[in-house]
Amino acid sequence: MIKKICKPKLLDQVRLEIRRLNYSWRTADSYTGWIRSYVHFHNLTHPSELGSDHIVAFLNHLVEDRNVAASTQNQALCALVFLYKHILKIELPELEKLKRAKYPGASTEFNWQYLFPSEVRRKDARTGLVHRYHQSEKKIQRAVKQAAMKSGCTKRVSPHVFRHSFATHLLRNGYDVRTVQELLGHQSLKTTSVYLHVLNRGGHGVISPLDAT
Repeated sequence: MIKKICKPKLLDQVRLEIRRLNYSWRTADSYTGWIRSYVHFHNLTHPSELGSDHIVAFLNHLVEDRNVAASTQNQALCALVFLYKHILKIELPELEKLKRAKYPGASTEFNWQYLFPSEVRRKDARTGLVHRYHQSEKKIQRAVKQAAMKSGCTKRVSPHVFRHSFATHLLRNGYDVRTVQELLGHQSLKTTSVYLHVLNRGGHGVISPLDAT
């Protein structure tokens, strides 16, 4: 007699997938909690029968009725994206009608300000509020190009050169390639290793412990 293998329940599937991907147990608790709330919000309807409009309705409910913080709404969104992508194998479209929760201190706290703010203020078409956005990419590119010309540099220079220079100087000053990989956000170590070839110091780049003291 062949025993029928029962498919794990939805939340058990989520926990198993989170464990397979080596996410933390806190993430597992958080994601399963939000998925459970999502299902209950839609009267215990299975998520496979729900779509993007239902996700938007739930996330907007968190903002409008429960007044949750932006970080809380983002956490719920991540849980649902994980569910549909990894468990249900459904690609979600862009959630156009999603109402984002606001960070209350964003307009006054320094850490929310742009490093290179625009000289002019513009009106947000969605909220009607007047904001000062960041400088345009083209303006920064022009400024870097002009600075390079004034310095007498004849090579093509763009803002991306600063990223290369940063990585090269780190390696030249003795930082390990793994640290540089993390700072630059490279997924593959091979990408970061290119900078080692640029240095091309070979054995001459090794500093004796006696010379370092």
